[in-house]
Amino acid sequence: MKEIQYRRFSWRTHKKNWYLNRPNVCQFELTFRCDLHCRYCYTDCYNKPVYLKKELNLKEIKFILDKVYKAGVIWVCFTGGDPLTRKDFLDIYAYAKEKGFIVTVFTNGYSVTEDVVKYFRRRPPFVIEITLNAVTEGLFDKITQVKGSFGKVMQGINSILKAKLPLKIKTQIIRDNLEELPRIKKF
Repeated sequence: MKEIQYRRFSWRTHKKNWYLNRPNVCQFELTFRCDLHCRYCYTDCYNKPVYLKKELNLKEIKFILDKVYKAGVIWVCFTGGDPLTRKDFLDIYAYAKEKGFIVTVFTNGYSVTEDVVKYFRRRPPFVIEITLNAVTEGLFDKITQVKGSFGKVMQGINSILKAKLPLKIKTQIIRDNLEELPRIKKF
């Protein structure tokens, strides 16, 4: 029942905003910061102190969220890099929830902490999306270029599942993981 109601709500809202020439969705890249250095990542070249110093601060982000809200957007997706690496991420997230946005969080899972999971249990996002490009430790660590990243990401996924938070696993299909796709799909 809930899925049908949401589907109708989503369809009506998108259709209405289309006719009014208003946006529906905002994908907000909060940071280039990421603890991983995935071989395919288009933002990793900016994951350097010189660029990270130029990130928007909390006040600037709230200003933009206010503008996006006034424009009629109700869906906001926080991404990056990994938005969870920001020290003020939960402040940003709380502000967006207070505004009434339907929030999605794109993370690599590496930065999922118990504090984040506890907060999300109280105020859950619409969905948490994690990109999982391998299900074997060696290949995963090769793709992320961070030794031990597989175990930490799996710990993040397990924390999210244990808390019964909405989770979507995605995969970037690249030459490195092509042969592992059946195992990823099974996972």
